[in-house]
Amino acid sequence: MGSWYGEKSAPVLLGGEAHRNRLKITTSQVSSLAPELSGRWNKARRFSIAWEMLRQVRPSQWVSHRALLPEAQSIYQQLDQNPQNHLQVLFIYPHS
Repeated sequence: MGSWYGEKSAPVLLGGEAHRNRLKITTSQVSSLAPELSGRWNKARRFSIAWEMLRQVRPSQWVSHRALLPEAQSIYQQLDQNPQNHLQVLFIYPHS
């Protein structure tokens, strides 16, 4: 998963592992649709499908840790020392 990089380079290593494992790269554009789909896929329909898929996948099942942002240093140390104990860490941003 990646994000918008603008004009910056985002190198992706597509050598040995990618070649041997026949990795496939799929890209998407979330803020707009291809013109040929825009008539059928309005924003409301896209959100509806996305939420339905999230309900089916239940991504929270893979969250092993939640931590407040001020705990980030400790969490990163734990990830470095015992990565096998962490499946997915979510940082919780305090409300202002």
